[in-house]
Amino acid sequence: MYIVLEINNFYNQLKLGNILTFFFVTILKYCALLLRENDIRNCIDYIKSDWRNVRYMDERRIMLKNANFGRRLVIICSVLIYGGVTFYYVAVPLICAKIKEEDTNFIYRKLMFPVPRVIVDALHSSVNKIFYSILLFSGFIAHNITVAACNLATLLAIHACGQLQVLVFWINRLVNGRENVNDIMYDRLAKIIQLHMHILK
Repeated sequence: MYIVLEINNFYNQLKLGNILTFFFVTILKYCALLLRENDIRNCIDYIKSDWRNVRYMDERRIMLKNANFGRRLVIICSVLIYGGVTFYYVAVPLICAKIKEEDTNFIYRKLMFPVPRVIVDALHSSVNKIFYSILLFSGFIAHNITVAACNLATLLAIHACGQLQVLVFWINRLVNGRENVNDIMYDRLAKIIQLHMHILK
């Protein structure tokens, strides 16, 4: 509404439009997470069962390596996103100088997302602080959804990579078998097929 009513400059409209697009996409992400709740639960159950069914140290080592890599990716992703939130929503408004209107005693901070004056005059001190708090809260919620979606995608992708590496490990030992394990080739082949079908699920 602010873009249509109060901004005439196309560049500024585009700049604020990007922010609105981010929030719109965040809502879509949240809806997608809600709609796929059962699928996500099934994936988490698969991950739990994969960890419970590890029989050999080599497999465990591969899975631990991927889990540690996934954890590092999750931490990096979270730090970057929350760092951006903190900078944009907290640091920038505090660093920017307070705006003082001429001929009045009004001193206020510029909001991250402007509010149209048709709805409310957000320049007054108390209203300004209320809207700042609302925008800060909504921004953190939106970025929490983004962090959750990114971290979930990372977790699932890295686990799938780990399972594929375990499968490759078994394929490499199909003919000669494993040391200190007495099994026939058909058992190893059956294990590979089962693991492959499990990964495809």
